[in-house]
Amino acid sequence: MLALLLCAAASAQTSRPITYKGLLNSLKTHGLTNAELTQIIKTRGVDFELTSDKESELKTAGADTNLLAAVRANLHSAGVAATANGGTQTPASPPATASAPLPATPPVTQHPTEREKPAGPATPSDIASIRDVKKLYIEKMPNDLDEYIKAEISRQMPGRVLVVLRVQDADAIMKGTATERKGSVTITDVRGTADLWVGEAGDKGLYLTKVHGGQKKVAARLVSGLKKAMF
Repeated sequence: MLALLLCAAASAQTSRPITYKGLLNSLKTHGLTNAELTQIIKTRGVDFELTSDKESELKTAGADTNLLAAVRANLHSAGVAATANGGTQTPASPPATASAPLPATPPVTQHPTEREKPAGPATPSDIASIRDVKKLYIEKMPNDLDEYIKAEISRQMPGRVLVVLRVQDADAIMKGTATERKGSVTITDVRGTADLWVGEAGDKGLYLTKVHGGQKKVAARLVSGLKKAMF
């Protein structure tokens, strides 16, 4: 397919070298891939010198190192002012064809890797609400509050939230602090850039210790609040 495209381009454009404007526009519109542009430049050459400013602009538009190397190596002398006969310059082409634009890629030849992909399932960076959370990583907390919370999630919300052991497997992270009397937790996205839920709970009993179930009751109340937010 690339060979047919190059033949058509050569016939329509009489194998004129590629202009800087034509190359830049093709990169910005993603009409052709870097590999296809590199092959065309090797065949037709370019009519401009690759200055540092032009190189920077082409990189910004998406040019890779192979494409830039092809531009440097394939400067077409016919497009540059001649110096052998007193500095005369080749006449400009008629306005209608002066830019020698690159051929547009027909839809049927669109590169497979550049086709629009269907929308997939939400990724961790897409999580915008606590109701979107399916897999939760819980960081270590004082007084083993994290362990009590894990147990309460399994008891109160079986199948709703999966507690994972690695951050990279999660789509949200729970962090928290705890004392013998209360605990507070925050659930954020995996990047830590957005708070999805904040909860705080305490135990009003007289003996707020592990022996008397203080942390267990705190965890139960925290998870109960989380359950209400998720359903």
